[in-house]
This record gives sequence, structure tokens and C-alpha cells, in this order.
Amino acid sequence: MNILQDIEIIARKSSAGTERLFITMGGTTCAVISQDSAFLGKLHERFGSAEPPGKVDYEIILTPAPHREFAADEDRRSGRPSINRVKSGSNYIIKQDDSPFLAIVNTLSRKVLVKMLPEPDSFSGFLRMLFTLILADEKALLLNASAVSENGQGRVFFGPSGCGKTTAARLAPEHGIIADDLAIIKPHHGGYRVCGTPFRGDSNESHDNARAELSGLYLLKKDGENRISAMDSTRAAAELYHNVLFFTDDNKLLNRVFRICRDLANKIPVYELHFQPGPSFWELVKKQS
Repeated sequence: MNILQDIEIIARKSSAGTERLFITMGGTTCAVISQDSAFLGKLHERFGSAEPPGKVDYEIILTPAPHREFAADEDRRSGRPSINRVKSGSNYIIKQDDSPFLAIVNTLSRKVLVKMLPEPDSFSGFLRMLFTLILADEKALLLNASAVSENGQGRVFFGPSGCGKTTAARLAPEHGIIADDLAIIKPHHGGYRVCGTPFRGDSNESHDNARAELSGLYLLKKDGENRISAMDSTRAAAELYHNVLFFTDDNKLLNRVFRICRDLANKIPVYELHFQPGPSFWELVKKQS
């Protein structure tokens, strides 16, 4: 049987005997619904809570499955995770081959059907991909970044792997870490808010409940000296776009992501920060406040 058909049949049968787990990221709450209480227990330890903090925005019907159930699709594997639009603008297929999962997402009804290996790492990969879709609908971003807060104000350090994001967050003296691997940036009261996620970086800690009003973004460059310069909004939008997490080549979705980056760069200061891995760089950051 085709995996997509299999998922749809399981979803229709899943109303009885299910348990729920609630995961909130950036103010968006997902109810994860499954008949596999053992798997939900593992996910609870890492990602979520037994009770929702408020209204549920998305429902995720989750069906754990052994690796052999994905074997029929091996000859069609692309070797990389992907998000593809199907049928209409609100329907997507999300899949990943290395740690297999396959999901159908409708962003209009806010229903998700997913079949995956019963492993927390597989769910983590799925959650990243799902939230790139969810956040794009909310004019928000999942950014490769760390972030710290000071008196309710958040500063975000972004850039490619190895640029020093986690190091910069750790070296910010007496500041709370909001994120050390992936940060959510979303509109809030005419400005923007930076929010933590349950995804763990080098510190192996999650900061999913942390948040602050966004005051500045800093593209990190490791260097032998500390220096900082403001970017114009055109370059800032491009740099942000190159560091947004997404898994699609759908032009409509990518154009939406770029517009979000452009709007962000027009409202929030973006800087290029060259820094030595030491606390002295923080004085430059403070002068830009």
C-alpha cells in the first residue's frame, strides 16, 4: 500500500484510544496525537508538556512505524529532506529519507498526518521542517542563530555553522540565553520578538520557553579583532535569507520567506560583527544599543 494512503487510513481510525502531547514554540501550540503512549512519553521528556498553555493551533496525528514500511520508497529517495506543495497552496508533503518520516500538512485546516520511525531524533527533524511552514504563514522565521536577553531586550547572533553563534551567546556576560542553535523571529506589537526552541545546540540545553523583544541582529564573523558595522537593509535581507532554515525549492514559499526577511531588515537594525572569542566583543554590542 502507498504510504500516503496508509497514513490517511490510520488518521481516520485514530480518534479512539489516543493520548496527547502539547508542544509550544514561539507562541504556536501543536497537539501531538498518537496511540503509542511509550513514544509520546519519550517526546514528553524532550519537547513538550501534558497540558496546553492555551489554544491549540495545529493537530499532529502521529503514527510510529518500523523502517521496513518505508522500504517501498527507497528507489525514489532524493537523499535530502524536502517540502513539496501538492494539489493546492495549502497542502504540502514533508519527507526525510535518512531518518525516515513522511507527513501531509494542510496549513488551512492546520491538520498534520505523519508517519515516522519511533525515535526522538526523527521527530526533531520533522518538527524543524513543519515549523518552517508554520512560521512562514505567520510572517516569521526559523533562523540559524543564538540569542541572549538583557532587561527584556533580545540580541540575535546569526550565521552559518562554525561562525561562533553558541560562543557569542555564552560570552555575553550575565545575560540569559534564549537560543543557542535555532531561534524563532516573529512579529509582535509592531516590532519583533525572538523566541527559543527545544532544539539543542552545542550546550545540549533547550530554551523553548525563553523570549524577548528583538533589538538587534548580528551577522558573526570570527576575526583577530573586534569591530562592528551597520548593514543597509538590502544586504541585511539577503544575509538573513541565507541563514533561514527551510527545505524547499517552491518559488512561492521561498519568495514569502524573502519578503519576511526584507520586512525584518527594514524594522530591526542588522550589523556585521567581527569578534575575537572573548568577552571584550560585548562592549561593541552595547554601544550599538
